[in-house]
Amino acid sequence: MEFQRLAGTWGPACIVLASAAFTGTPALAQAAPDTPLTLQPVAVEGTAEQARGPVQGYVAHRSDAGTKTDTPLIETPQSISVVTRDQMDTQNAQTLSQALRYTVGVKTDALGADVRFDGQTYIRGFQADQYLDGLKLPRGSFTGPAVEPWLLERIDVVHGPASVLYGQASPGGFIDLISKLPTEDPLHVVQVTTGSYGLIQGAFDLGGKASEDGTWLYRLTGIARDSGTQVDHTTVQRLAFAPAITWKPNADTKITFLASVLRDPQGGFYNQLPWQGTILPNPHGAIPTSFYGGDENFDHFRRTQLTLGYALEHRLDDVWTLRQNVRYLYQDLDYSAVYQTGFQPNLLIMNRDAFSNREIMNAVALDNTAQADFTTGPLRHTVLLGVGYQNQGYNGTYREGPAPPLNYLNPVYQLVGLAANAPYQQATAQVQNQVGLYAQDQIRLDGWSLTLGVREDWLDTQTVNNLTGTKVDSANTATSWRGALMYNFANGLAPYFSYTTSFQPTSGTNYAGAPFQPTKGQQYEVGVKYQPPAWNALLTVALFDLTQQNVLTPDPLHVNFNTQAGEVRSRGVEFSAKASLAQGLNLILAYSYLDNTTTKANGIAAGKHPPALPQHLGSLWTDYAFQDETFHGLQIGAGVRVVGGQWANTANTVTAPGYALFDAMARYDLGAKVPSLQGMAVQLNATNIGDTRYVVSAQNSGAYYGLRRTVLANLTYQW
Repeated sequence: MEFQRLAGTWGPACIVLASAAFTGTPALAQAAPDTPLTLQPVAVEGTAEQARGPVQGYVAHRSDAGTKTDTPLIETPQSISVVTRDQMDTQNAQTLSQALRYTVGVKTDALGADVRFDGQTYIRGFQADQYLDGLKLPRGSFTGPAVEPWLLERIDVVHGPASVLYGQASPGGFIDLISKLPTEDPLHVVQVTTGSYGLIQGAFDLGGKASEDGTWLYRLTGIARDSGTQVDHTTVQRLAFAPAITWKPNADTKITFLASVLRDPQGGFYNQLPWQGTILPNPHGAIPTSFYGGDENFDHFRRTQLTLGYALEHRLDDVWTLRQNVRYLYQDLDYSAVYQTGFQPNLLIMNRDAFSNREIMNAVALDNTAQADFTTGPLRHTVLLGVGYQNQGYNGTYREGPAPPLNYLNPVYQLVGLAANAPYQQATAQVQNQVGLYAQDQIRLDGWSLTLGVREDWLDTQTVNNLTGTKVDSANTATSWRGALMYNFANGLAPYFSYTTSFQPTSGTNYAGAPFQPTKGQQYEVGVKYQPPAWNALLTVALFDLTQQNVLTPDPLHVNFNTQAGEVRSRGVEFSAKASLAQGLNLILAYSYLDNTTTKANGIAAGKHPPALPQHLGSLWTDYAFQDETFHGLQIGAGVRVVGGQWANTANTVTAPGYALFDAMARYDLGAKVPSLQGMAVQLNATNIGDTRYVVSAQNSGAYYGLRRTVLANLTYQW
């Protein structure tokens, strides 16, 4: 089948950009080696942290994810969490889910130890969208975001609706992945890692000036990984490379060209298992976490992804700054797996099916903005005008058929001839175009700030069933808006209130063949942020009430069809605290409570809690770099992650138990004692130290085991 090419207009690529000097991140004072531990205040003035740039320590003070302007987090009337590069390195995050484990209100590891679709996370009860450098990463039927954490500088997590700036978006929030960018200061890092399941990994990160005058800057980042997994007969392999170059012809203009290539020759395994033997008893015993339910002669997961783009900025004058971000994405996914479909009555033999999927995606994303900073009388304005465009399309085929059953205590893998004989279940091509116009005004008067925003989107979708030749077209418009009020006290307290709306397309058609309308969401949020004037810390408390309408629910008159009569309400509270103190002490504390309820539905779901969403999430991490002469160069850390119980089915009759997991790390700077080893460091990380067997997620169709104890050791050389 010939892939249907994407249609659309690139729009004028005329906008150029510029860098600006920002201030905000506190400098961390360093004590002499023999200084005893005393937590001294840290001044928070005078450094040049940028909204999307590197952060020293764990505490970011600026982000543009919530406003698309360089706004301090303490002045942003929305809950935003930032995972810095320092935190990712200290915790040795190998996946996006691992990088987000200590982020407030984020349910990670939705597929457990299965890493094929890394980053399937939930915020405030809804699956979060993923963005890369402010542009949305598209999803097809099986194709979807694939981002390597080593290539990232930071991760910004926006809690709550963001359609007013980004268009179609999950009402729970989104994750913005920020790429490593070229640097003016020389940067040379190489790292080798080994560990559990035979992991072998090598990585590098190089950057600096490409010309003597600094007009040209570069960054080259790459990683190669080969590892087994906790499931027998499975491996994970990855190659990823990201070059970037920046050209700054003058003080007012900057353009950064970004590219990445990612190749996954092997993606791991399909991890779903029956309830009996995971969260429910089985007379034959628990299903081992190493159990492999597939077949080596059939299973494979091969993914290739390419991205190309640029970010331009040009400052016209003291008032206007123009920006344009553009990215093209290509992904090719070839995926086949044998999977269980439930036990036979003896609870020993698993029935199995097999499927094979091939899907190709192409996508273009573009965002143009014009920012004006000016005053009208006593009011200070930051006005943002924007035009956003997305064009994405995928073409996929899906085969499925029966596979031989399997004894989970004595598996015999003997799948024969299925790949050629399985019938096609789906052959779909879809193209989606979205154009959005938006405006925002951040108005300040003394300590008061009022944020107002509105956006109008036009969304066209064409879906072709290549098996039947039928075509379904849909066209929708949506208006999103936001109003938020905040007051910044001189003592660092900043209470705020906001109301925001969202919309999100819904695929499929009803019984009459009419395409579904987008879901709509509304959120009230009230919160308080606190940035102590003399400490490098940020504390946030947020309470939210979020409702989503037009949710799909079974059609009571037509079996196997849905209507849009459903509604989901999500309420909760989030508390987070981050601190990087002067004497080498870092601290992360997070707790969230979620009351997620299906308020309207046809059938048993009405009044119930959706499955796989724990009400309670909590975590604590701390690490300390010794300052005294005896242990100078040593850093140690430990953390605990607590996840409450969760419903496993829509009827709320079966639960998956909660669990607590403990992590630890130790790092030693070899150059602290041996000058000839300057720049070399060794690090050891262990997660789930107690080797707890747990189910990280359970839904109506099965359960997913979480990752057992994992130990990683790496050697890093920086010069």
